[in-house]
Amino acid sequence: MEVNPKQAVESLRAIEQAKGVVSRHSENSGMIQLVWGVVVLLGMIGFDVFPRLVAWLFGLKVSAGMGPVAAALFLVLLAAGTSLWTIWYRSHRPVKPLKIENKALFILWGFYHSAVIFLGTLFGVFLSRPPFWFTLVGVLSAAPLLIIGWRMRQRAYTQEG
Repeated sequence: MEVNPKQAVESLRAIEQAKGVVSRHSENSGMIQLVWGVVVLLGMIGFDVFPRLVAWLFGLKVSAGMGPVAAALFLVLLAAGTSLWTIWYRSHRPVKPLKIENKALFILWGFYHSAVIFLGTLFGVFLSRPPFWFTLVGVLSAAPLLIIGWRMRQRAYTQEG
């Protein structure tokens, strides 16, 4: 059986285009990681903003206790909404399997995230807390997830297709 070189090149090009389309429309596009990175950042910003906002709105002291409660409620609602969005997003992707090339990286990020949140909260609650401390903690915590999501997104959109 003889292979036509022109048809072989066209077939290889079609395969590369299909790979690009699959990676852009799969769970590997980095969108989930980017959204969750932003949610982590917004949640931590909430712990800096809500105490001041509640104090300003209701004329209370910043340390009156309603601000942290409002921030925690905001974080719970944000996480619940994002969880629902993640379920919806994953169910509407034409390519289902999430292929994480470096699963150990996500496990390490989980330990890193927990340590940063724990130590940042410990320092922020029990020691002196500089202004916008929790925002800094959120940036440190979300940065690796945002970088991973951005790199996955770039890889998905730089493939031909």
